Amino acid sequence: MVSNCISTVNASVLVNGKPCGYFPMRRGLRQGDPLSPFLFILVSNVLSWMFHKAERARWLHRMQCGGSELSLSHVQYADDTMILCKGEMAEIDGVKFVISDFGWMSGLKVNWHKSVVFGVNLNEESVCAMADQLGCPVGFFPSRYLSLTPISCNEWTPLVQRIEGRLDGWAGRALSLGGRLVLLQAVLSNIPVFQLSLFRIPLLILNRIEVICRRFLWGGNVRGLRRVHLVHWDPVCDSKGRGGLGVLNLELFNLALLSKWLWIFSFDCGYSLSTGPLYGGEWCLLVCRDRGKVPALFLDRVVALQSCGSPYPKWESSSVGLSYGN
Repeated sequence: MVSNCISTVNASVLVNGKPCGYFPMRRGLRQGDPLSPFLFILVSNVLSWMFHKAERARWLHRMQCGGSELSLSHVQYADDTMILCKGEMAEIDGVKFVISDFGWMSGLKVNWHKSVVFGVNLNEESVCAMADQLGCPVGFFPSRYLSLTPISCNEWTPLVQRIEGRLDGWAGRALSLGGRLVLLQAVLSNIPVFQLSLFRIPLLILNRIEVICRRFLWGGNVRGLRRVHLVHWDPVCDSKGRGGLGVLNLELFNLALLSKWLWIFSFDCGYSLSTGPLYGGEWCLLVCRDRGKVPALFLDRVVALQSCGSPYPKWESSSVGLSYGN
């Protein structure tokens, strides 16, 4: 069935807005085809199955997660695969054999120049020998993974500079208060959501961004003389329905994105099995330990589902005291 989906695809070229004949596709699926992710998942499952088979053959050994019984041999996310094994040359040979065999069957090849070998509690000579065996460079901790690095205050400086650069200049002084408000909302809406969904913004960075936004809104520039702030900043960040100006509150926006992870860690078995032994119990998570606001904000607004013996679910909210039955 999958072969028919790939081999029976036809494409056409638009000439003056009209299709001009059809021709078969001979190099797989076209870019953006919705079938591509499903085919990639099928192929990735084959690679995962091959690693499990290598474990049963004792070529590879799983790594323990903390002091728990959970052990992992590989972790896959999209087109990234993290392989965990013992720091022995025999295991490196097993990894290379599995990957080579997978490439021979699927036609896919690993870019070893973009792959990295990390050693944990190993000397540098052993890690370099393993990297030479695979033909890839040696990595060092702390490292970047999925375009993210361990975050400190210095890592947030580019975000502050980006906001300051967009708001600074002569254009802000020439705009009216309404124009500055629109520009401020546009700049804050283009912040990197991916970074905010994984890390808490330090208070120092939040205060710096708030100062920049306040000075621009009331004075038209971020470095000039201070102007009188007509309204406190909290009402400015309220929604327009509540009498505010609708400016994005970065702290609450950051908390909302992190609260999603609390839900995933609590109800997704895969995440809870892998993160629970490392970071604590069900709610004792790494994202909760910073300033302690995330769990309270989340638990006070969590919604419980109760069947109540009825075929229709009954929703109850602990924060507002409302009950939604059938």
